Amino acid sequence: MLAIGRVTHTAYYEFNKNPDARGKSGPYSNHLNVQWEPLAKSFKDLVFPRNAIYEISGDLFRELTSGFKLSKFRNGHQDTTQDIVDALEAAKEQASGQGFCTPQVRKALEEHAVNRAKDYFGRQGFNIREAGRPYDLCCTRNRTVLFVEVKGTQGSWEKVILTRNEVNFARRKRKQMVLFVLHDIRITGNPNKPLAIGGTLHILHPWDVDAGRLDPPAYEYHLPH
Repeated sequence: MLAIGRVTHTAYYEFNKNPDARGKSGPYSNHLNVQWEPLAKSFKDLVFPRNAIYEISGDLFRELTSGFKLSKFRNGHQDTTQDIVDALEAAKEQASGQGFCTPQVRKALEEHAVNRAKDYFGRQGFNIREAGRPYDLCCTRNRTVLFVEVKGTQGSWEKVILTRNEVNFARRKRKQMVLFVLHDIRITGNPNKPLAIGGTLHILHPWDVDAGRLDPPAYEYHLPH
């Protein structure tokens, strides 16, 4: 690890960067603006793996960054190491699809799965409130209260992505938790305005998060069979 920084601008291509004699763009024309943090902790061993980007665990990240005092950014908010870990986990969840997908597809999957979950519990007489984090729906009926974690995926039901906050909440409320997975969703339409259709339900109710297998750091959750 050499430094820690925050990306401050969407990646872009600079056509006039280092033009050659023919006026064509030279090397290093792809840019990603980064605000680098001052190195507050020295490392005896600097490892240069072949990969440009390399995944480490959340625990190792916290250990390596324990000496950093992170600066305030443009929004005036001072991040902590835990804020960054949570942001990384959320980004991994959004990028997973649950499998890689664009933000537009991710949003379409999420909205379609949540709408199916609201319809499912609504037909059972529950009053439904959308929460967002660290669970998606709160469903109440008389004295029954259920906390529903909703996952939409184009793949199968056996594995979904959970954040640390979702796992911690599910452990605290395990007797009231439901995992609602809508899998094998199909995506159609314009790539910028995709439409999610179909899907098959797989529901764990009650859901004991520790009955499956958690692979950190984001987590990849393998549902129990």
